[in-house]
Amino acid sequence: MMPRRRQIAVTPREDGHWVVQEIGAERSEKLYDQKGDAEASAAARGRVEGADVVVEDEDGSIERWDSPDTD
Repeated sequence: MMPRRRQIAVTPREDGHWVVQEIGAERSEKLYDQKGDAEASAAARGRVEGADVVVEDEDGSIERWDSPDTD
């Protein structure tokens, strides 16, 4: 069985900010005012670390799932 690839999420907060954190982490790693800034940060980190990037919509549903294998 292959190990699961790391996943980085961009998720909304109730206060309107956006959080970038590794899925499964207890604490958020970085907080952003704009969704686009959070997405750019997560994408850059995903490229460096070979991690999937999961972007949620304002309601918390998955908007996009980017994998380094599909770029």
